[in-house]
Amino acid sequence: MTPGLTSGDRRLVCLIGKLFDNLKQEFEYRNLNIVESTLDEAVARCGEGARAVLVPPSQASEVAKTLGHLLRPTLDHGAAIYIVAPVGDLFAAAHILVSPEQLARKLSISIQSAKLLPVKAINGAENWERIAAQLCLTHDPGRGFSDDSKIMMQPESEKSAPDDQNAILIRRAFSDFEQIHLTPLHGKKLPINGPWRVSARRQQGRELIEFVVKTGTISGIGHEIFATQTACFDHMAFPHYPPVVEKRCTIGSERRAIVSMFVERAILFEEYILSHSPALAITALFDGPLRRWRRGGGVESVSIGRLCKTRRTLPPSAGTHGFNVAWRRAHKDEPEILPPHDLLGRLLGQPLIRIRKVQAHGDLHLRNIFVRQNSADVVLIDFRKTSELPASIDPATLDTSFGFDIPRVSPDNSLVPELLFELYKPPLLGRPFMLHVGNHRAEAIQHVRRQISDSVTELEYQLAVSSYLLWHAWWKRNPIAYRCASRILSALPRRS
Repeated sequence: MTPGLTSGDRRLVCLIGKLFDNLKQEFEYRNLNIVESTLDEAVARCGEGARAVLVPPSQASEVAKTLGHLLRPTLDHGAAIYIVAPVGDLFAAAHILVSPEQLARKLSISIQSAKLLPVKAINGAENWERIAAQLCLTHDPGRGFSDDSKIMMQPESEKSAPDDQNAILIRRAFSDFEQIHLTPLHGKKLPINGPWRVSARRQQGRELIEFVVKTGTISGIGHEIFATQTACFDHMAFPHYPPVVEKRCTIGSERRAIVSMFVERAILFEEYILSHSPALAITALFDGPLRRWRRGGGVESVSIGRLCKTRRTLPPSAGTHGFNVAWRRAHKDEPEILPPHDLLGRLLGQPLIRIRKVQAHGDLHLRNIFVRQNSADVVLIDFRKTSELPASIDPATLDTSFGFDIPRVSPDNSLVPELLFELYKPPLLGRPFMLHVGNHRAEAIQHVRRQISDSVTELEYQLAVSSYLLWHAWWKRNPIAYRCASRILSALPRRS
């Protein structure tokens, strides 16, 4: 097997045009090999591991044609494109063609993602050769592609197989392996972006550790990689999060892949509570991965409702379809509940309240928490929404996830409406613990509230829980969640 080149081994740069001594010397000085190439040769060489493509001033009049030929295949293999154009109209035209706005339009991606692409115009003034060589040197192309690496999936999982662009990213990420066995996580029917469990194998050698890979937008996955490194590395003990394997993360023309270590000998929290009391695991969650995150933090005045609307926890308007479906279903059983416009108005119209900001996971539901087998230690995954948020947000997310996330592994394990109405009746904090023998989900909700009773006020928690109840009403079209939110918000005073 011929493995794909590592980022450091990708030293070849393709020049669309004639090579001259000064240019060659600048690249050789940086231990890069620059070779003359046609457009087709450049595309082929990028697939074999070239680091970048350089378009010199002599080709500046053909920039649009050159980009049309190179853009997708070059970027999908991690190579950069640098276009050198003479000062004046040609440079202005080239600069526009490689602007984030134009790249976003050509590739059907966001402008934010386009800004991160390694496609730039270089001013063809004096010493452009040195600038071009340095840009090629500092570009990180990631791992190269290998024709010998093959993706393997079980027949029952083929509907969750990656599409062509994701397959290139994954084969690049694991190009030093011959077989890349993918197993979809969290069920068999998934979006095309994963996540997948990776069992990579070579023909010979010892058994290797397993990974998790998923793809997404270039900016979104970039933020997740950055957030995991900054929010976790210095503030969360190693066993509580799976480290990102940065050298295997790859970027293409439209998407990016993040690779992390697989959490072994652990089960999802939604499976754990089917057979275990949640008390120890919830205590371990707040004493473990969340402990340093929830310490300290500044005090601010915020509108919980408006914050949640900015974070897309709330529907954009009262007329949003899923939200209205939940209301119509709820209205049949409880005609006096607040209609959508009044319900959102009651939440968004609440005055600013004083809250304590902490580092938060931002998406702390049951499928983002693992519990290690034979212990109560927990591991968090998926840090793409982590940021500084009110101390109520993570607990409210988890609280309503216990209440309304119907587990895929056991759909009959949901809570009955009467119990949900009792659990989400104000006050939410400080009530005597209700004993529900064998009902681990109800027990879990009460344990979460016990953990935060000294750090979150009753009003803040009612507003945060109401916001996430409305998320379940909106996205899951859940009428019980709508009714619970209506009962909480109806009891709050109107803003004068």
